[in-house]
Amino acid sequence: GPMMGGCLEEVIKFLRIRYDSEPEKIPKGYKIEIGFQDKYVLKDGPSAATVFTLLLDSLFSGEALDENFACTGDMTADGMVQNIGGAAAKIRGATKRGCKIVGIPTGNGKEIGDVLLLDGIEQLLDIQIFTLKDFDEAYAVSRAEKAPEVTETLELFKAVADVIREKGEDVLSNSEVQKRLETVIERMPNHLSAKLLLEKGKGEEPKILTVGGTLNQIEIATSATLRSVGSAVFMARMKDDEDDDSDA
Repeated sequence: GPMMGGCLEEVIKFLRIRYDSEPEKIPKGYKIEIGFQDKYVLKDGPSAATVFTLLLDSLFSGEALDENFACTGDMTADGMVQNIGGAAAKIRGATKRGCKIVGIPTGNGKEIGDVLLLDGIEQLLDIQIFTLKDFDEAYAVSRAEKAPEVTETLELFKAVADVIREKGEDVLSNSEVQKRLETVIERMPNHLSAKLLLEKGKGEEPKILTVGGTLNQIEIATSATLRSVGSAVFMARMKDDEDDDSDA
């Protein structure tokens, strides 16, 4: 679709700037095609821009991507990750596909509090969620071979998550557990899973849904009713029956 095509143009601009000093790495004489599992349905929207950038950069650099990594986010030509819609739903999708690390735009961070409110802490233990300000932050967590400090931080969080899963949610109030979560945040301040679990342990976690989360829950709760009302109104018009109008 046009929005996705537009965001891909921004990605291309960013990569030309990024590899300006290494033009020999930019493929010439090749046609690069980005495919989707369902290729027969129109895809649109800017949410895949960060993924496009990471994929193409991987082709340029030859560095493999982590197969357990997923991310979403629009991106500008200067490499800044921009907000998208439905971040919480996309986290759930990534979790169902077995991803272990997920990146979302920094501006969507508050929405993940909705995941904590609606689903509890389990998803935050199963998946390490990072907010992404720019390409460099996405790059750091997306590579198959990460920097040692990133790998150590991921392993530290996993160890804490294993303890929480074994001991139960109440262990979040334990000072040693909180100290380890604070260490994770000190090393990687954009580690959102650690932040939310620490807030939960201190009783400072979000208590109400965001506006977007609220509207989404309203849509889910009323969708069946609205379909029934729509059907009744349609049938009433077909039959011209006042009783159907009244039921609707």
